[in-house]
Formats: sequence, C-alpha cells, structure tokens
Amino acid sequence: MQTFRLNFVFFSLYLLSWVIEYFIIFKVQNYLLGTISLYFPMLIFIPHGIRVIGAMVYGPKIFLGLLTAHFVTGYFLLEDLTMILILSTLSVVALTSINPTRKSISYPRRA
Repeated sequence: MQTFRLNFVFFSLYLLSWVIEYFIIFKVQNYLLGTISLYFPMLIFIPHGIRVIGAMVYGPKIFLGLLTAHFVTGYFLLEDLTMILILSTLSVVALTSINPTRKSISYPRRA
C-alpha cells in the first residue's frame, strides 16, 4: 500500500509539474524572449527535477508511477504510441538505475 501511495504521489507531481510548465512557465518564457525562445530549451524545467529527485530518493520504487506519468504526458505531446512506449521506457529505466550506483559511493565520515 505504501508503494502504491508513493507511485501515486510521483505520478501526480509529475503531471502537475507538466501543467505548470506548459501553461505558466512556457508562456512567461515566450513573453520574455519572444520567438527566439523556440530555439532554446526551457529556462526552468520542473518535470525533470521531479523525476531526478524521486529517483535519487526512492529509486526503483517509483518506477510504475513515473512510467505511467510518462505515458500520459507522452500521449499528450506526441500521440504516437510506439514512440511513447520506447521513449518512456528508456527514460524511466535510465533514471531509476541511478540509485544503485549512488549507494556504491562511500563518503568519508567526519570525526
């Protein structure tokens, strides 16, 4: 039950961050930079922060929540199911594989 709740929270956070990105930040960036903003990446990209923080803290536990959120947002942006499946799976697998490598790094203890 705890894993389901955790996946639901990250699913919701990821979708909410895309809504904020698309309807607020993208509009402000277009207003400030005009048409030149089409040639640059977004100045602030909140969905990536949600994914990275979730993967670093919880690792593979949030795999299903992020994968489902990627499918939903991918369908909204791409509408090509094959491409959505490939890109979403690769993105979430690469992201959740960060956590095991992080555990292998040992930090020196302070005296």
